Amino acid sequence: MEDSSGPNRETAQHGQVSEGGAAMASSRKLPKLQGSLFKYGSKSIQVAFQSGNYKQHVIIIGGLTDGLFATDYVEPLAKALEAEKWSLVQPLFSSSYTGFGTSSLKEDALEIEQLLNYLIDQENSEGFILIGHSTGCQDIVNYLRTGGHCTRAVRGAILQAPVSDREFLVTLPETQPKLELAEKMIKEGKGEELMPRDTSPEAPITAYRFHSLSTVLGDDDLFSSDLSDAQLKARLGHMSRVPTQVLSSSQQL
Repeated sequence: MEDSSGPNRETAQHGQVSEGGAAMASSRKLPKLQGSLFKYGSKSIQVAFQSGNYKQHVIIIGGLTDGLFATDYVEPLAKALEAEKWSLVQPLFSSSYTGFGTSSLKEDALEIEQLLNYLIDQENSEGFILIGHSTGCQDIVNYLRTGGHCTRAVRGAILQAPVSDREFLVTLPETQPKLELAEKMIKEGKGEELMPRDTSPEAPITAYRFHSLSTVLGDDDLFSSDLSDAQLKARLGHMSRVPTQVLSSSQQL
């Protein structure tokens, strides 16, 4: 077990429960990591799991519905970082798992800042690499745009599988009427109210978040292929200040 002498920490061992239940678990080896579980904020969801006990931290940020073990490469990545004397941190945000529909990139940015601030103040972190998977890439781009105090400690960013939710949603015939309802609710001052249950099978979703994910130049619309060069520069240009790598698949990581 790793040293867990830091504040608000308890020693933990994590394994991932397969959706297929016990039968699936017995047919393949599930990922497992040792490390420390800690709270970085006052909300019950604001916990993170750290593998390794080093002063340099890689933060992996998952996409919609993700949480711990967001990708298949989390376990091998943690082991590879151990050899390089880097810690891997897997945070949970208010938007994790089914929380994405009632959250926003803005709220995620605030919680990323809280996490980094905790690691600097309580763990004496010497720097960060941010890895985003899917919508986690939007989180990183948006966070670095904020210019928060802790952004200065970010040494680099890796955007793995950045995707356009809008370009997927537009292929679904039911998206347009749902988008029209979301726009109507926002105009009526009901942007933070929930849309009908069938809007998003994965989780309850507000009019604001559905609109953000599915409309042109919504807050989440950062990587769509139909955006102009000027629009992309306005949304991504600030990333030139941070060494950034873009990977289209997990195999490239």
